[in-house]
Amino acid sequence: MARLSKPINLNTRRYIAKRDGTDGNAAIARIQRDIEDVKNEADEARGRIPPNWGEQRGKYTALAKAEKRARTIYRRTVDRAFGPVVETVEIIQQAEAPAAIGDRLKALPGILSSQALEKAVAEFRAAKNYSIAFPKPAMSTLIFLVAGAI
Repeated sequence: MARLSKPINLNTRRYIAKRDGTDGNAAIARIQRDIEDVKNEADEARGRIPPNWGEQRGKYTALAKAEKRARTIYRRTVDRAFGPVVETVEIIQQAEAPAAIGDRLKALPGILSSQALEKAVAEFRAAKNYSIAFPKPAMSTLIFLVAGAI
C-alpha cells in the first residue's frame, strides 16, 4: 500500500489498497486497534473519576455562581457610586461660576418678597436659565442655600 503524507479517511484508504492490489485488511485491523486503544483510555479515565464527583461538582458550581453574582453586584455598586463623585467634582470645578451670578441669586429673596408673583417667577426662571452650566441638583441646592442664607 502506498504511503501518503497526510491522513485520509477509511474509504479512500480502501480504494488505494485495491488499486495497489492489496485487500486493505492490515489497514482496517490497525484502525480497529486504534479505536480499541482510545476506548480503553476513555474507560481508564472514567475509572479515575471519584464516586462523589457529582456532589463535588454541585458544590463547585454553587460557589462559582455565588462568586460571579458577588462580582456583578460589586461592579454595579461601584458604577452607581461613581456618579455622585463625578457630580461633586463638576460642582467643585465650577466654583467660580456661582460668584459670577452671585448678585443675581442674592437678589432673588428680595424679589420674591417685594415683587408680584409673576415677576418673581420670571426672575427665578431667568436665574435658572442663566445657570444651565450647573448640574440641576447643584443649581437647585445653590438657589436654596442663597435664598435661605439671606
